[in-house]
Amino acid sequence: MGGGRGDFVFGGAVGFWGFALYGLANAVGAVLGGRSVNESVVNGGQLDAQVGERGRGEARSIAMVFGGDACAAERLADVRGGEAVTGGVRVALLYPTRNDLREEALAALRRVRPPVGGRCEVVVCDDSTLAEWRERVDVMVGLGALTGGGSGSGGYKNPTWRPVRLIRRPAGSPGWKAGNVNFALRQLEAEGFTHFAVCDADGMFPEDFLERTLGYFGEEDWSHGASEVETGGERGAVAYVQTRQEGDSGASSRFSRVMAPAVGAHFRQQVAGRAAGGGFVMFYGHGALISMDAWRAIGGLPEIVTEDLAFSMKLRAAGWRGVYAAGVVCAEEFPLTWPQLRKRTDKWIRGTGECLKLHGRGFFRSPRVPWTEKLDVWMHGTQHFLAVPMLVFLGLLATILPWQLKEFRMPGSFFVPPVLEGKSMVEAAMGLRYHVFWSWDFYLMMVVTLLAPGLCFGIERVGSRGGTAAFRWRDLPGFFFASTFTYLAGLVTEALSVLVFLVTGRATFRVTNDAAEEGVSADRRARATSTLTPGFNPNHWVVYTLEVVVGIGFLAAVWAHRNLWFLGPGVALVLSPLVASRRFGGWERWWIRAAASIPGLCLLTLLALIAWQLVRR
Repeated sequence: MGGGRGDFVFGGAVGFWGFALYGLANAVGAVLGGRSVNESVVNGGQLDAQVGERGRGEARSIAMVFGGDACAAERLADVRGGEAVTGGVRVALLYPTRNDLREEALAALRRVRPPVGGRCEVVVCDDSTLAEWRERVDVMVGLGALTGGGSGSGGYKNPTWRPVRLIRRPAGSPGWKAGNVNFALRQLEAEGFTHFAVCDADGMFPEDFLERTLGYFGEEDWSHGASEVETGGERGAVAYVQTRQEGDSGASSRFSRVMAPAVGAHFRQQVAGRAAGGGFVMFYGHGALISMDAWRAIGGLPEIVTEDLAFSMKLRAAGWRGVYAAGVVCAEEFPLTWPQLRKRTDKWIRGTGECLKLHGRGFFRSPRVPWTEKLDVWMHGTQHFLAVPMLVFLGLLATILPWQLKEFRMPGSFFVPPVLEGKSMVEAAMGLRYHVFWSWDFYLMMVVTLLAPGLCFGIERVGSRGGTAAFRWRDLPGFFFASTFTYLAGLVTEALSVLVFLVTGRATFRVTNDAAEEGVSADRRARATSTLTPGFNPNHWVVYTLEVVVGIGFLAAVWAHRNLWFLGPGVALVLSPLVASRRFGGWERWWIRAAASIPGLCLLTLLALIAWQLVRR
């Protein structure tokens, strides 16, 4: 009976470990399978913007669903921009804002050149709740700009800037960002606009944005709905062109600058690979040019938290498709602080759950969506919820397994401290022992899994052959230590986000850089928000307290079982409120950055110890 119970517990632990690996499948796939797709996505130096032969495309999709091409994005040619006749095209460049307007972003949007023979207008969609930010918007728009609140006619052409318009919807209007954009587009709908683009408050559009994206739309896409063109399988009218996003390396915070490579890596490795391999091309909510016909066809943007994913899924189910333009680059800021990143992660987790709940049935049952795209959406969507099995897995290793399995009860299990008496420091260090139950093949799999985010950058740099890879080697240490900290320190709050959604079935839209919520992690105002409710605040003081408690539990497991694997998550969780606190300066302080590097150093040290023990066998 005891052995059967032990087998059951061990099997459960292995199962949860499998879930953890599933969560890292993208990064591992980018390392192991990315390079194999490079040659197949390029034909004579030109990009086939649509998926080619169905059989070959689906075969490539298997690899791309699990990861991205680490090098393909730099070799995809943006050859269609500018080919189409653009006469009669009218584009609205939408700038939605809510207490987070950025002067440089709006200025860059105003410098976007109109299409040849066409027109474009900048439209500021203000949803700000604070009076000072509404005044700031008024100043930035400039005297003489037309303020639209329902009529939406006319426009003002400033002699210096691109035509600009301000549309401000009534206070308390529903629908979050999607409602703000829909409100503006309904004011513009009767004025003959053929396309619109969405620029987030921190986005930076290139001046040739329209020149290089309009070419992906055919003339039939501008004047006909999806019902009037070929719609089955991988074909259909182009609904939107999603451009590549790169992190702003000149951001105002050190945390944002250090983590900025993560933005470009996602687009260069995963989005490009999925697009080239027949995966799902998603509209990311910004940095995209969208057809007004597509917007009308499905009744506007779904007014939920993850309006971008829902919009993409509804369009694909209706027979439309998206195109990825790897050669058109827009910049965006990574969240400026650790609390802002937590807000965004909570929005992604619960918002994705809400989207799959409300719109998943129509998407997965649509005969117009290839099975590869359905699998792609399912895998990338459900990976947002894996913090719970990962936390359970770590909990099993720290508590139940040491008392159920004899391998975990052996004296000095895992780590064996050296005998110091009569030995020099060098001899003591050479005497370190670590109980290793692994073989070399398993160890190499673990190395690839744990270091996959950093290995992707190395493969990208080598694959670019000294070309256009955006990553610099000197950025790797800082990025590795910061990303390791954020991953481990976010386990508890991400698990809570999953549980809140499972209990409430709802999501809350929190603007990442909303000035009205900035600093909540250090303010007692956070106490007004309950924890396990639809208004769940990941920066609530109760959440930080729970993280510290769980972290101390992991550190206790280190002492009890000599299992140093718990040192990294334990330290990260204990440090989480310190990194979030504005009182201590957060990531801007060198000593906080040094402390936050401990989890990454623990990981590297353990891998080195195990490798040393394997060599000495």
